[in-house]
Amino acid sequence: MKHTTLWGGMGTSSILRYSDADATYEIYSPWKNGKSKMSLKRSVDVVPYSELASYTTYVQPQTVSRSGLGRAAGLGILFGPVGAVVGAVTGRAEFATVTQITIALRTRSGDDYIIPILYSPGKGQKSSSSAVQGATDKLQEVVAKVESTGAVFDPSLSASI
Repeated sequence: MKHTTLWGGMGTSSILRYSDADATYEIYSPWKNGKSKMSLKRSVDVVPYSELASYTTYVQPQTVSRSGLGRAAGLGILFGPVGAVVGAVTGRAEFATVTQITIALRTRSGDDYIIPILYSPGKGQKSSSSAVQGATDKLQEVVAKVESTGAVFDPSLSASI
């Protein structure tokens, strides 16, 4: 039976699909059981709904600050010392970013899968960006599906990559 994609596919590192007719999930993630190894040889795992025990979610925010030095230098070149001071004062900024949005799934047999929905190490994505909003919406969709098939929230499960 064909599985419907919840997350993943071409261009992503993880796949999460489901089939209500077969009552199964197809899961592929390089972050299985704490190992972050990509392998094209490993097959997609088929997990019955009844085997999926718990899940947790993880959102990693961070605050990014800009000093304003670049703006100070640019305005300093154009308008001299006064421009440098104005550039330094107006160039300072602080904004929130998100570097990671993930969900972790645990089966009754003890297998753990971490599925990144947004993974942007380094500076991350601005929290107001469409990428973060889309990933947050997708996370809510995945959570609704896994809860509807019997998985329960487990805050002790780690979903950090």
